[in-house]
Amino acid sequence: KFAGPAIEDTIIDSNEGYSGIYGEYGSAPIITDCVISNNISPNNSGGGLRLDNSNGYMSNLQTRISDTTFLSNEGYWGGGAYLRNANAVFEGCDFVSNTADVGGGLNTIGGTQTFINGTFTSNNAGQGGAIYANSQLTLQNCTISGNESDTNGGGMVTSRDTFIYNCVVSGNSATGAPGAPGSGGGIHAGNSTTVIHNSTICGNYASYHGGGLTFWAGSSLVNSIVRGNLSGAGWYDNIQGTPTVTWSNIEGGFAGTGNMDVPALFINPRPPAEAPTTAGDYHLQETSPCIDAGSNADVPAWLVEDMDGDDRIMDGDGDTIPDVDMGADEVPPPSDCEQDLDGDGDVDGADAAIFITDFGRTDCDTGPPCQGDFNGDFAVDETDLARFASDFGREDCLD
Repeated sequence: KFAGPAIEDTIIDSNEGYSGIYGEYGSAPIITDCVISNNISPNNSGGGLRLDNSNGYMSNLQTRISDTTFLSNEGYWGGGAYLRNANAVFEGCDFVSNTADVGGGLNTIGGTQTFINGTFTSNNAGQGGAIYANSQLTLQNCTISGNESDTNGGGMVTSRDTFIYNCVVSGNSATGAPGAPGSGGGIHAGNSTTVIHNSTICGNYASYHGGGLTFWAGSSLVNSIVRGNLSGAGWYDNIQGTPTVTWSNIEGGFAGTGNMDVPALFINPRPPAEAPTTAGDYHLQETSPCIDAGSNADVPAWLVEDMDGDDRIMDGDGDTIPDVDMGADEVPPPSDCEQDLDGDGDVDGADAAIFITDFGRTDCDTGPPCQGDFNGDFAVDETDLARFASDFGREDCLD
């Protein structure tokens, strides 16, 4: 059940003192299509938003926040938002360039929160660059990228049960500070059970150990990819701890059913030396060994889409047997039309938009892969345009 007040199409900017929005004692605001920016709460929690026991006395109430941006806010706990004993759903929300001592983008204590189709980018904190969660937290179809912490959890720190589905955690850095080395470049899961399904954790850095993940015993990882992370001390570049890992591609290997250790073949992965960075494309190339390499039995029945909204289980390798891919991306079946660049079975304006993006490139051999280089000469030129035009309008590419 949702209550009020309702705040819509509003910019809340450049306030200083407590928070841009402050709700307490039974309030459950509905916030839609807002920008909450440049608010400062230097000695308090939640520069942009603070919900302090807001629905703690009425557990059937739930805050709903959608299509809202938290930008360049500052607070002690939770630069973008601080939630204490607040049940909330965030959908389509972006946390960008917020700062705090603990939890640059978000800090939670108690309650239950769900984030769907959100991004946490370029946030900064002493610990928990993007997120510091001491609540039951669920992340679905989220990107956590380019965040930085002085100590643990470049991307996020969890200390209560956390569930992560279809997420990309990349380019985060637990940089460390004098006397306080950083662990868990992507995720630092402390005294908690963290469950990760179909997620991609790559290109993260920790100055001490656990470049990708630092796990507490009892956590699990399935149908996921953890590669290309780095620890400054040379300990546990990708995973530090003893989680249960199955049907996943782990650099350096990890014991467990269905696991592999081979290059994932992303479109454009970035090295951990570049962290913090939001650069990189962690979609799978059509020749990736992660395609159809996961376990269908370990996909929750409700998880029917990947991070882009494509069907979660498809026959990506074209062997007529649909199996789930490892990682956040699900690759569609091979197309009979090479010009069907988005793999949806036809050659239309969406494919033209992809082709135009690469048209004129001459670095297909040294730069990111070119989707429009049909003749393999490492350039996207008039010859490729003619081939694209020859199939434009076809609707039978998957027949």
